[in-house]
Amino acid sequence: MIKQLTAKIDGREMEDDFEIIDAILEAKNIDDLDSFLYPNEEDVLPLEELKNIDKAAQAILDGVCMNDTFLVYYDTDVDGCTSGSIATRYLQHLGADVYTYINEGKKHGIDGFDTDLLDGVDIVWIVDSIQTSIDAYKKLLDKNVQIIITDHHLVSEKLQQEMKDIGIILVSSAVEYGNPDLSGSATTWKLCQYMDYLNLDDFSDGLIDLAATGLVSDMCSMVSPENRAICDKAFKNLKNPGIKKINGGYDFVSRNISFGVAPKINAANRVNENDLAMRVFLSNDEDEINQIVKGLNQCREKQNQIVDEIMPNLIKQGDEQLGAKCKFFFVPSKMDAEISGLLGNKLLELYSTPLLVIGQHGEEYSGSARAIGVKSFKKYFEDVGIGWSGGHPNAFGCGVPLSKFEEFKQKILEALAEVEFISETTADVQITPEQVTDTLIKNLNSINRISGADFEPINVMVETDNYDVKNMSGGKHLKIVDNDTGMIFVKWNYNGSWDFNGTFRAIGTLEKAHYGRTDYKQLTIQDFDTYTTK
Repeated sequence: MIKQLTAKIDGREMEDDFEIIDAILEAKNIDDLDSFLYPNEEDVLPLEELKNIDKAAQAILDGVCMNDTFLVYYDTDVDGCTSGSIATRYLQHLGADVYTYINEGKKHGIDGFDTDLLDGVDIVWIVDSIQTSIDAYKKLLDKNVQIIITDHHLVSEKLQQEMKDIGIILVSSAVEYGNPDLSGSATTWKLCQYMDYLNLDDFSDGLIDLAATGLVSDMCSMVSPENRAICDKAFKNLKNPGIKKINGGYDFVSRNISFGVAPKINAANRVNENDLAMRVFLSNDEDEINQIVKGLNQCREKQNQIVDEIMPNLIKQGDEQLGAKCKFFFVPSKMDAEISGLLGNKLLELYSTPLLVIGQHGEEYSGSARAIGVKSFKKYFEDVGIGWSGGHPNAFGCGVPLSKFEEFKQKILEALAEVEFISETTADVQITPEQVTDTLIKNLNSINRISGADFEPINVMVETDNYDVKNMSGGKHLKIVDNDTGMIFVKWNYNGSWDFNGTFRAIGTLEKAHYGRTDYKQLTIQDFDTYTTK
């Protein structure tokens, strides 16, 4: 693996913080800087541009007037839980009789749902989930219910027409809408806004923090003016008691959703405690929320304990494949958590080659694939023509039939045999430790508050020749201390080598950190290397 750390801008000779920031923003080709950094209500698209929003709103309001019973069908991720909580809270506000349902584990969609649970239900509101076939919906309709869907995933024209033909009301940002990057939570929230408009109400204003949490967690585009406007308003109006408890004393911004709220919900999904993930956004009782968040923390501990138990065997498997261009890691078919992706991330940090973390499930090996150093490992996988894959180019779920596995393995290794893996990480700017000031950190964080897909947090490259190698939490985290300035470099959950030689160079985000009674200027490491010059 060839590792390349580069910076778009060399700012080491720049005179002050403002010159550095101006150069960064200019390089990002932002046409209207003020509008980008300070979005407003005008960036939010009109509610009526969401197709069928009027029909969905009327069906819900009519159902409330008729004393109908509602079931809100949650999806099993952060966007799904926030979407469902928006819908549930709004229905409760309207005085509706409402029940909730969430799948087990990380299972998405309504396929396989026990329709007997619909006895006595009149309207099913499905959030953040879409099936590819109409058949699963027909089974629900056999129970004589009205189906309303608020979603953001791609929907075929055929399925749209089939839904229309049988009376399903679909409101989706993926259908004829000017912002297909809207999340399921924000789509659901906009439907509630529309009902507020009809009722001369403003209750949905207090649900916007849930919409933003779903937007950030689901990696929706943060270049989208509408998404930025929703986040900007939400970050100034944190109301949800569950998010408040998880967020603690930290600012409510993109970073703390990604590294605070989302990991707890994801851990609950992995260890099949989805009820906690659902309830944390629904409860208003402080004592109950404290217990739920305690449970979410225990989910993370359980998840991490399972990872720690499995990793030694996986490392042994990896060490037996050191020369392989693609490594295969086999996990027990029955684990107490759905953690193949999490294990893949850790193994990727150790071995830096494409890999599969798979277990036997029925007649196939299935799990997760991870890679760095190639543009799309998923394309190599699909070009083999065996098995299935779904997800991002270098992080996706996959499956291969048992009977075809050896053939698949041979073909994928052949396809990668001549590939030269190059891992390139690019910083927005390179600066020196001496240039890292409190003002620079504050200004960068003010820009990074709305960040995510398509607008990643601004990162910097910093290097040091005079440093000490230390650790935190008993060796769990890596800490590098620049002896000249006291600045620290931290790599959380570090799994690599502790043998460092030469100049230490790292790329990451800057922040003010507090350990004990001391404040530090900290670079949270995304990637790093060491080098020596002759």
